[in-house]
Amino acid sequence: MFSRLRRLLGSNVPMRMRAASNPGSEWVKTRFEIDMGREELVQWTADGERAFVPARMSDNPALDAEAYTRMLNRLGPIERRQLLEGDWDVRPEGALFKREWFEIVKAGPG
Repeated sequence: MFSRLRRLLGSNVPMRMRAASNPGSEWVKTRFEIDMGREELVQWTADGERAFVPARMSDNPALDAEAYTRMLNRLGPIERRQLLEGDWDVRPEGALFKREWFEIVKAGPG
């Protein structure tokens, strides 16, 4: 997207990019330093260059929340939680290994 930012020669208008995304993109979560534990209305990155503005269903009073919720309830649990609750931390389980199969040890054999 950054490769498409441009302005007229001699213009002083700052080049800005705006984007919207639903939870599920690790790139977006990392780039905007999204932290579900933070309570701020706007979360600025440590360098102050980027801001994440979360939006919930309650932020859109014109939305038919009941119908939207019914539609989301048809999705799988991961995608439903991402979209209904705005959860950036929920991830699908891996298909090859499950964490509970392994014993976690503090140190290897001596």
